[in-house]
Amino acid sequence: MTRITITSSRPRTKPSQQLDLFDRPAQPVHETPPARTAPTPIPTTWATRGGRHPIRFRDPATGQCWTGRGLRPRWLQEHIDAGRSLADFETTT
Repeated sequence: MTRITITSSRPRTKPSQQLDLFDRPAQPVHETPPARTAPTPIPTTWATRGGRHPIRFRDPATGQCWTGRGLRPRWLQEHIDAGRSLADFETTT
């Protein structure tokens, strides 16, 4: 059986040179982050795609909301089945 030894072409660093690395002052990792901006005053919610969309319908009793995109939520469908109108839940923003 033949034994193969792989060595690096770069010479090893002496321990005294390795300790010299600790004596150097630390370099800053990154700049300070920029200041955050104020949030938008329009109430919004996350959609699965495309970011934020304004809320169009809200239940004043529970605070649940819907942007009007996608399937109609169960809480809103139950109110409509009970005889209320979709216009009763529209926001005025």
